[in-house]
Amino acid sequence: MFEIVGVAGNTKYLSLREKLRPVLYLPIAQDAEPRGSQLVIRSALPPAKVIPGVRRAIAEVDPGARFSFGEMKELVMGPWCASG
Repeated sequence: MFEIVGVAGNTKYLSLREKLRPVLYLPIAQDAEPRGSQLVIRSALPPAKVIPGVRRAIAEVDPGARFSFGEMKELVMGPWCASG
């Protein structure tokens, strides 16, 4: 049994050129096939100042969690600016 807690608009995930598609968000605990998750943090501080605190906070919630960090500009521009 699921409970609707909000409604999100259709979105694009892989390319700015893809067509809009419906999206469904599930809590990881209710997802039969979890595919991972993303956490986006906005800060005026440089990443090197923010990352240690985020690592500690995640470890408090789930000591076995695997994660990596990257900057949004790399994520957004990467696929379209790669040479070759």
